[in-house]
Amino acid sequence: ETVWDKALHTAVGLANFIPSGRGKPKPDDDPLGHVHPITVCHRCRSVGHQHGPNPPVACPECSAAGEEFSSIKLAEPNGFRSAYRPEDYDGDYTRGQRSSAPRITPDRSQMAQVDIGAARAHSGPCDLYFINDNGGSLYRFAPARDKSWIDVDLWKENKESGRFWLPSISENEAREVALGMAKKTDALLVGPRDWPVGLDLLPFDAGRRGAWYSFGFLLRIVATRQLDIGLEELNVGYSVRQVDARPVVDVFLSDQLDNGAGYSTHLGGATELNDLLNGTDDYVARTLARPPHDQCESSCYQCLRDYFNSMYHPLLDWRLGRDLLDLVLGRPLDTGQWEDAEQSLAKSFTEDFEGHPISLDGKVSAVATGSNVLIVRHPFESPTHDDDYYSAPDHPGYHDDDDYDPASGYYDDSASGYYDDSASGYY
Repeated sequence: ETVWDKALHTAVGLANFIPSGRGKPKPDDDPLGHVHPITVCHRCRSVGHQHGPNPPVACPECSAAGEEFSSIKLAEPNGFRSAYRPEDYDGDYTRGQRSSAPRITPDRSQMAQVDIGAARAHSGPCDLYFINDNGGSLYRFAPARDKSWIDVDLWKENKESGRFWLPSISENEAREVALGMAKKTDALLVGPRDWPVGLDLLPFDAGRRGAWYSFGFLLRIVATRQLDIGLEELNVGYSVRQVDARPVVDVFLSDQLDNGAGYSTHLGGATELNDLLNGTDDYVARTLARPPHDQCESSCYQCLRDYFNSMYHPLLDWRLGRDLLDLVLGRPLDTGQWEDAEQSLAKSFTEDFEGHPISLDGKVSAVATGSNVLIVRHPFESPTHDDDYYSAPDHPGYHDDDDYDPASGYYDDSASGYYDDSASGYY
């Protein structure tokens, strides 16, 4: 719904009109515009061109299948239409869906590669997608007699409510599509060349996903200052690809303009990339790690948040972005910086649920609940499985169930349980 001149206009479908030069404009016979057959992964957010009549059944990047991976039609509409008869605006209306997060299909063989220390970057042209798939349900549009295409679900609802005057449709000719845009532009991809042993950087949960977005928006802040451009000139996202039979994750900055403005390619130069990474490190150390930001629980409008990234606000945490930056710069993950937060999470869990907080070797915070222990861990740390540690009775760290004593902090390591606090990204 859109408010215009004290009237409420509701989008009900697609339409486009072509100037005829004589009288009224001519209706476009196909307002759906260009339709791309693509594959979309909801797990790793990869998108690919669909070639041939038989689409793949699993994601080639992360092997997701079933509901997590689908083959769809992406339509780039030539225009949208309202109900044509506006309603009086009473002060309340439903905002349109927020812009979807950008997705990228990089071809690294066509991009310039630069290695700086532990970081690896690629820059150059790529395909960028914005996809609105209606929450995975897609949209169904059917042609009407006025040559516009009406949303079938809305048309059926209106048939019962009578809220709008809508023309009849040919439902048997309906087409199921996602709405969005595909364009060529420039992009810069940055990530660590190698992952330290014991760490998991795949953005498949809220904590790691938030870390990649936080790292990306940290880079964007510094990049726009160095280039003297607005924040809206660069998009932020992440890319998951299979390279040499192993998963590789990169954050990306891409130009907002079609065909690129040259910003991302410029940032991919050796000197510029070094300045970008060092500038981001300096911004974290000199600004975010000092008062008042050092007291910020996750992020605020003075550090990472802005109007253009509002859809990511629940995920953003400058400390998680800092940790990813450390790995890109070749520094080890410093979990000691999270000790206070871990202790606070363990304590809040016991106050809201059960158990009592304890401290394990290495200043690891945990919650003892009967014969189980819930371990608070950094989202990058790979979870402990049943037989990973202390699995043999002769192991020096082994504890039998009968030995458990909450007061002393002894515990049964064979228990597997994790506390999920998505607001902080900790488990």
